[in-house]
Amino acid sequence: MQAWEMKPYVKLALERGYSINFHEPHTSWKFDPIELEKRNKHSVSREKIGQMLERFELPMSLDIVMNSQEPFRPTRHP
Repeated sequence: MQAWEMKPYVKLALERGYSINFHEPHTSWKFDPIELEKRNKHSVSREKIGQMLERFELPMSLDIVMNSQEPFRPTRHP
């Protein structure tokens, strides 16, 4: 997950008066796609987990999320 992907949810939570805290798991396997595949309950493949880990952004904070921007993606023409 990248900061810009969290922004709409964080913004909505702040608008509704929630406090935002970011927490990472303190496990030895938090970046291990093989172990994460075994432990996930949503049938997410090891390949997909690996792709998600490659995009995972650290560190994360409220300022980082709120100042993030969605990457520019040119539109395709038919």
